[in-house]
Order: sequence, then C-alpha cells, then structure tokens
Amino acid sequence: MKGIMNKALKKTILKRVCLKYDVPCDLIDLEAVCDSQMHTSEELRALTDQYIQPLMKDKARDEYAKDKLDLKGEVERIERERNRIEQEFAEEEFEQALEGIVSNASSEVDKYYLTTDDYIEMVGAGYENALIITSAGGMGKTYRTLMKLKKMGAKFHYKSGYTTPLAFYKYLWRNNEPDTTIVLDDFDAIFKSPQGVANLKQALWAPTKERIIEWDTTSDKAKDVPSKFKFQARVIFLMNKLPDNADVSAVITRALFHKIHFKFPTLIQLMFEIAKQPSGKHTKKERLTIMQFIRNNANPSVKDLNIRTLFKAYDCYAYAKAEGKDWHRLVKEMLEPDETVAYVIELESQELKVGDRVAKFVRNGFGSRATYYRVKQELKRRGVLK
Repeated sequence: MKGIMNKALKKTILKRVCLKYDVPCDLIDLEAVCDSQMHTSEELRALTDQYIQPLMKDKARDEYAKDKLDLKGEVERIERERNRIEQEFAEEEFEQALEGIVSNASSEVDKYYLTTDDYIEMVGAGYENALIITSAGGMGKTYRTLMKLKKMGAKFHYKSGYTTPLAFYKYLWRNNEPDTTIVLDDFDAIFKSPQGVANLKQALWAPTKERIIEWDTTSDKAKDVPSKFKFQARVIFLMNKLPDNADVSAVITRALFHKIHFKFPTLIQLMFEIAKQPSGKHTKKERLTIMQFIRNNANPSVKDLNIRTLFKAYDCYAYAKAEGKDWHRLVKEMLEPDETVAYVIELESQELKVGDRVAKFVRNGFGSRATYYRVKQELKRRGVLK
C-alpha cells in the first residue's frame, strides 16, 4: 500500500499479528510503538520484526518466516472492512435524512445553493463585475441565476448558445448599460477564438476602474459598432465545463469563480426537495412517488443523473397516465448505468488487492490501467468511494 497509515490502523494490524502468532498483546506497549510517526506497510513489517517476532515461540517464529507476512494486503483488507462499515452507517444516515425531507411539508431547495445565490447577488448588486459558474448539465445554474436576479429586481439580459467573436462584441456593445448584468449561457465556443477571449477578459476586469473593450479591424461587418468602448455592464458566465486551454486561467482570475457540485447522496436529497414543489398537474404524492422510484433505481453509475431527470420523469408519468402505459418502464430506461463506472464500483467492493482489481478491469475489456484510476479518482471526488 502506498502512503501512510494512522495510529488506530497500525494498532489493529499489530494486534492481529500478535493473535495470529500467539503473542500476548499485553507484552508489547502498542501505544508507544504506534505513537511514532506514521508508517508505510513496509515500515510496519520492520516493527513486527523488531517488537513481535522476538516474543514468538519457535514454531510460531518458523511459521512467521515462511509466511512473509503480507501486511500490505492486511492493510487493504482492514480498510475495505472499515469502508464497508462507514458506507453502511452513511446509508442509514442518508435514509433518515430522506425521511426527514419527505416528512417536512416545506421545500428547502435554497439551502443547497446558499453560496451560489450569494455570488449571483454580489454581481447583481454591483459588488463584483463578473462571475463564472460551472457545473454539469442540469444542476440548476441557469435557473438559479435568472431566478435570483429576478427576485432582486436586478436588470439583466440573457443570451444562450453559439456566437461568433464579432457577434459577441456587438452584443456587449448593444447591451452595455450601467447597473445591468449580462448573463451568457453555454458560450464555451468563445474560448476557441483569440479575439473572443481577449474581449471576454476586457469585459471581466481591468487594472484601472475603466474596462475598455476593443475590436481592431477594418472589416465592413464591424462598421456599425465603435472600434472600442467603455464597458459598464456586469457579466455572469454559465458553463458546463471549462475548456482545457491556457486562456482559461487568465479569464478565471478576472472574476469570481464558483463550481456547483453535488455528491450523489446530496443530489438525491435535493431532488426530493424539488419534488415537494408544485409542478404542472402532478400532485405532491405523485411527484414524491416518482422521485422515490428514481431513488430506488438510481445509483452513482447512472449516466447524467441530474435535476432534469426528475422533470423528464414527470413527463413520462403524465404520458403513461393519459395513454394507459407503464411509467415505471419509461423512467427506468432513463436510469441507464455507465458500465465502466459500475464495474469499477463493483471491483472496489471485492476482497482483492489493488493490482488484481486493475488487472481484472483491463482483462475484461473495460479499458486501460489509466482509465481505471481516472474513473476511481472521479468516484472519490463525487463521494462514492473513500
């Protein structure tokens, strides 16, 4: 096992070694031995040689020498056991949390977006000139932004979709009003243009108080706009994913940056809160029934599970109800798992060494070693794996 281990884990392993080779634990000051700086499994083997082996009887010492005690494997087994217990405890807490959400008559969606709302308000009220919000699709960034600005009574303009650099420049010019917020949604393509990136950086921030946006061209297409102007509006930029290029960091430093991300349990809780809110002709009981079905059939390997999934499920339910169809079948089809992700989760739950899991992953055609670790890292980031 790479890395280090804590005191409790060291004590557990050394106790197991003592029991295996019939050495009374009270003959060793485990507190003192384990109080030293944290150890790798290789260093822990040296501790067993130093403190436990001399206390073994001849037969046990011979067995110990033959065994070449696999402390690395023991560490992995203990950690898997601990993770399983923690997972069971987390799931129990999760179910209790869902019961609390369902039993509470009021919806508390806002608590999941406290920081998001504060950042939007900072721009809408003029405390900041620019904000960049990123999230996976269907996590509520557009809805929260527009709703918050409307609730504040802030003046804003909203534009979504592809645009050329010149059209972007013209849009900024035509909507350049003091105390106004421009909301740009899904404008990722602007990062592919050096001119577009330059104008975006000019719009977000300037070393002086005056933000000057320029378009240096002799093209007839730009005759209806000035070659430069003082930009007085504020900007909120909404994106699903930051493009992977050098210009992005330069843009981020010029604005507030906020990432909306929900781990799987939190997303399910949020969706239950949303299900309590009125929506179309569905009753509250129907909405919660639909959401409970999603909960029962979804897991962290489901592709693109998000808030929109719930509203698509509402539509499936309405259609099935009107046409005498089975809404369960329609909704379940939307909850298709990603087979690669599902297999990594399955492997991580098995009593195997890390190398054996990776080998099994590659051997069964799910991808390379790098793919395994990339998926595993993403699952850790999402709180699915420890």
